[in-house]
Amino acid sequence: MFFELLVSLLICDVNPADPTGKTIYPSGIHDCDEGFMSLPSSKCPVLKISVPIIDMDGKIVYPGMYGAMLNKKQIFLIQSGEIKAVLSVTVTKSLPQQSILTEAKAVILDSEYVLVTFKENLSEAQSIVRISRYPE
Repeated sequence: MFFELLVSLLICDVNPADPTGKTIYPSGIHDCDEGFMSLPSSKCPVLKISVPIIDMDGKIVYPGMYGAMLNKKQIFLIQSGEIKAVLSVTVTKSLPQQSILTEAKAVILDSEYVLVTFKENLSEAQSIVRISRYPE
């Protein structure tokens, strides 16, 4: 009985198809795998807006997910290939290190304003926009 128990434990521990201990079909992402840090499908980072805001032209931008793109002194919010809003850049900063990934984020400052930040390469652009209180 002891021998059968020992043999069953040995069989459970070692895969008979591969006695080296490696599995035949490894799973998970490994550091050496291709495509681990592949480029995203779009060059525009995703910006999540959680409150309605007013853009540069006075249009209301509703909460949702937008692609963000920086062009000189403006941040464009893109959805389904169309420019939905244009935000004016109020502050431009130089970063001490190059940003590897382009990123955009929106942070609610208080009950009146939202700060939209766009980082790309060695620069950071910020736009302060007003929160809309009245639906269009």
